[in-house]
Amino acid sequence: MKPRTRAIIAVAGVILLLLFAWKFSNIVSYILIAGVLSLMGAPAMRFLGQFKVAGKRLNRTARSLIVITLFFAIAAGFVSLFAPLLVKQAQVLTNINYVQLAEQIEEPLNEGLEKLKDWGVVEDTDQDVEAIITDFLKNTYRLSSVTNLFNNILGTAASLLGTIFAVTFILFFFLKEEGLFYRIILGLTPDNVEQKVENVLHKVEHLLSRYFLGLALQVILFTVLVWFGLNVSQWLGFNPVGSKNALLIGFLAGIMNLIPYIGPIIGAVFAMLIALSTSYGLVDQSEIPGLLLAIAIVFAIAQTIDNVLFQPIIFGTSVKAHPLEIFIVILIAGSLGGIIWMILAIPAYTFIRVVAKEFLGEFKVVQKLTQDI
Repeated sequence: MKPRTRAIIAVAGVILLLLFAWKFSNIVSYILIAGVLSLMGAPAMRFLGQFKVAGKRLNRTARSLIVITLFFAIAAGFVSLFAPLLVKQAQVLTNINYVQLAEQIEEPLNEGLEKLKDWGVVEDTDQDVEAIITDFLKNTYRLSSVTNLFNNILGTAASLLGTIFAVTFILFFFLKEEGLFYRIILGLTPDNVEQKVENVLHKVEHLLSRYFLGLALQVILFTVLVWFGLNVSQWLGFNPVGSKNALLIGFLAGIMNLIPYIGPIIGAVFAMLIALSTSYGLVDQSEIPGLLLAIAIVFAIAQTIDNVLFQPIIFGTSVKAHPLEIFIVILIAGSLGGIIWMILAIPAYTFIRVVAKEFLGEFKVVQKLTQDI
């Protein structure tokens, strides 16, 4: 076959593959989710392979079932722990008199704003706190959307069963048949670059498996930080409802923290809303500014520890990239595609670096960017 004909066939194949991915995006998403879970489960598969039962090592089928069971056990643990808290919180939000709540917090927030103006922290403005509270709390659409968020999560749980079944089925074969995903990719690869593609797949698997495990650890550590901070703030007397729903607030904050840069802000806002609903009718209105300030301080400290300690370790040891590289890549991704691209930026950048090192390693700029992988 002539090189030109081979190139045309390759381009046509790529176009058809992209069209398939676009047309059947749900199937592609199942495969990608199963692929990520298989990367996370790979260390457990290797660990279980060291054990023997009746003098024989566990086969891959048994190990795959154990790993999948472990995934379900972890998911069930999270659901059993947080679902009752979410349901209770949704009921609280539904029963709150938001007009009365706005009237309660208007005066202390006005006093706090006046002090900030006196100290020169904020500038004087024609818009008072009453207008801000009215816009935020008395707006029916926003209030109903917050309540419906929890209701929709519960209402769509049944529709997730099909997705769970499909992902589990694909995941089982990805775990059971070692190299199945590789064989699918290599089957579409020209012979002259097959070895390079195989090297790329091995390196990407190694780096991304470490990265996703690092993210799971980051969520756990950030959850613990926020939970501990809220309880300490209550013990010190700054936060009268610090321990109520602290674990739920910490977990939601840990999940939101996966969204680079703006995630912690979203998590802090959720925390303040939950704290306000929890404290409704239980604390004096004069204590509300202190409650919100305590939450803000806890989140600021947790985010600082995460930025200084957790993230450099995860990015430095998992994807072998400098924090400045990661920062620039996430900014570019955010400007191109928003939050979703920001979340996918690091895995995509890792894949691009590995491919560039394997196929474009003769260029100096590539050598500099990929010298640690």
